Amino acid sequence: MLKRGAGRLLTLFLAVAASIGVVGVLGLLTSIPFAVLVVILQRVGRGTSVWAPVAVVGVLSSFAVCLAFALRFFLISEAVMLEDCGAIEALKRSKQLMVDHSPKGLLAVESHSLRLSAILLLVLALGLLAYVVSRLPFAVIAVAGMLARGGDIGSLIDAPSVFPPAAEFAGVVASSLVQPVGISAIVLFYYDLRIRTEGFDLDVLAHEITSKSG
Repeated sequence: MLKRGAGRLLTLFLAVAASIGVVGVLGLLTSIPFAVLVVILQRVGRGTSVWAPVAVVGVLSSFAVCLAFALRFFLISEAVMLEDCGAIEALKRSKQLMVDHSPKGLLAVESHSLRLSAILLLVLALGLLAYVVSRLPFAVIAVAGMLARGGDIGSLIDAPSVFPPAAEFAGVVASSLVQPVGISAIVLFYYDLRIRTEGFDLDVLAHEITSKSG
């Protein structure tokens, strides 16, 4: 299994690079009209109050496009590693699972993109929680130091920098505990999509029955 996975690393790298390229180009194309409009407004002497909102809308629009297509290509790793897809084929396969097989409607409760977004937000929240918890001991030390110094708030602010190696180590440990949870959640999401839309569990059962009967 490890040898097979190692042999797919180059394909995975190419698939990730292709997805980043597509997302980046689309985001850039989205921002160009807004950038041109901002330049025109500046050339005609419009103030910041006029062109700044246009720039903000352009950045938000570009970010929204990048996010939408990033979600569309989010399952390329699973397509490469679990289905032996090529780089371009993995992009198409991820789109098929995330878009073509998804219930239509931007706010559809069963939308695959909406469900994936919720999972990613939960993983992000878990990561932030782990980050905070990993630094709680240093916060306790800081509070103790603040009380010992008669309420010096500076000791509370500077406490994380007092033990940088220990703080960094705690952060690495917390991250190492959270990352497998996020990876497992995405893999389970991938299999859930295949079970819901392709009857994947039935395919596996049929394959096992055929193998045993053969």
